[in-house]
Amino acid sequence: MKRVLLVAAAGGLVPPAAWFAAHTVWQQPTSLKFEHIIGVLWPSSIWLLATDGMESTAMAHVVTTMAIMANVLLYSGIGVIVWWIARVMGDRKSS
Repeated sequence: MKRVLLVAAAGGLVPPAAWFAAHTVWQQPTSLKFEHIIGVLWPSSIWLLATDGMESTAMAHVVTTMAIMANVLLYSGIGVIVWWIARVMGDRKSS
């Protein structure tokens, strides 16, 4: 279960990392399609709207960190649920 939890948590870091990397590398707005994909894969990114107009403040960094951690927790929870369902289904096949 630890491995599943770590993989799921790492998976939760990928969408925010991709978004920040894209904005850092290109230093311009990304395509709308990319933003929609990130919105689906990083649902808590909506929290970033709270940082509008205060991008370089400490509070903006706190909100951004909270959005990233919420995504990690979401992916971890989904990973544990999928692991548990797979385990229950495996036990039923064994009996």
